[in-house]
Amino acid sequence: MVLEVEKKSIEILGVPVSQLTKSELIEISRCALRGGRPSGYIVTLNPEIATLALKDRDLLSAIRNALFVIPDGIGITWAAQRLHALRLQRIPGIELAEALIKICAEEGLPVYFLGSRPGISEKAAQNFRTLFPNINIAGFHHGFFKEEESAGIKEGIQQAGTALLIVGMGAGKQEKFLLSLPQSAYRLGIAVGGALEIWAGARSRAPLWMRKIGLEWLYRILVEPRRLIRLAKTGPFFLRIWCLRKRN
Repeated sequence: MVLEVEKKSIEILGVPVSQLTKSELIEISRCALRGGRPSGYIVTLNPEIATLALKDRDLLSAIRNALFVIPDGIGITWAAQRLHALRLQRIPGIELAEALIKICAEEGLPVYFLGSRPGISEKAAQNFRTLFPNINIAGFHHGFFKEEESAGIKEGIQQAGTALLIVGMGAGKQEKFLLSLPQSAYRLGIAVGGALEIWAGARSRAPLWMRKIGLEWLYRILVEPRRLIRLAKTGPFFLRIWCLRKRN
């Protein structure tokens, strides 16, 4: 069980959100990667995932069973401020994952990349090998596998001695996959959404100035207009937060 000091969190519409800072999470994760803490996974929460969890009990269970649920989206930090008067530090999942990969590279701990389209996870792994020549790549696999292939992939992750498992399979699917794995399969997992495509060079991340003022979501819409449909689906989340605050 995670120590109580590491479990301090709040709830937003029934979803737990960690109050830890990025530096605290990195140090706790470093210990987990070395095998000094129980294994588990990190959920990078944004309004899209929170909205899906409102009507998907399996996803909500996957979130609630995570070691940590970090406020990845600016909408989550807004909700924490509105409901609990707390200024949580936004922790982009891609940045936390990069910090964990660097730790693994420095300490020779195996990293497994899973997700996205065929060829993307392999390219991401190759790019990290260029950045960290001593990185230990446990393996990689795309995220478009059939259900009957799932058992073989899980076995491969375990047999590779995976310390850090990077999973980018889309909102909902990645969290459920992490929950379905036995804890003996890896030491620490993290759901990263579309980060694999950025690492592979298939997509670009928002400019630093947009990230600093919380407009990374706007950049994604500008380069991928179809994301407007996904954004529109988060309406119920923001409406419920707004109504709860008005009632209070």
